[in-house]
Amino acid sequence: MERKAHGADRLEALYENLMEIALRGTTEANQLAATIALLNRLEGLPVARNVNMTTNSAANLSDDELADELHALASRWR
Repeated sequence: MERKAHGADRLEALYENLMEIALRGTTEANQLAATIALLNRLEGLPVARNVNMTTNSAANLSDDELADELHALASRWR
């Protein structure tokens, strides 16, 4: 139990450190990196998605059909 409490305290300290850098970092790049790191930990990383489509199937679509297909894929990711 004590180990879990120590781990939670350390995690809280790390979050506070990232927050401090995000708000008062020496450079804008440091602030941005800390903000992204903090958000990734709090909100979770975005899910990587792979879409497989054979060249033949894409080549057989009209421009409108291809645009519709791309629009449908994009709307699923939001």
